[in-house]
Amino acid sequence: MPNRDKFKPTPFNPEAYVARQRAEDQAFNAAYDALKEEYDALAARCSSRKMPQADQECFANALLAPSRPNAAMKRAFKRRRKLISHK
Repeated sequence: MPNRDKFKPTPFNPEAYVARQRAEDQAFNAAYDALKEEYDALAARCSSRKMPQADQECFANALLAPSRPNAAMKRAFKRRRKLISHK
């Protein structure tokens, strides 16, 4: 006895759907272009924030175990405290 409840996927080609909608519907075309511009801008911003693995490890290690402040860092903190206290 065959199983009549067996899953039967419906074929769907998103590229063909988009091409058909862009050809037929001007509002869809405008919305698609706007979303594509937004996605491209977001993708560019995200890719610019990626660091190589070695840099990620170095950054994480610096957060987990910061080095002791050297003389220049101590002078910078002292100047900063002085500036903040006078405001």
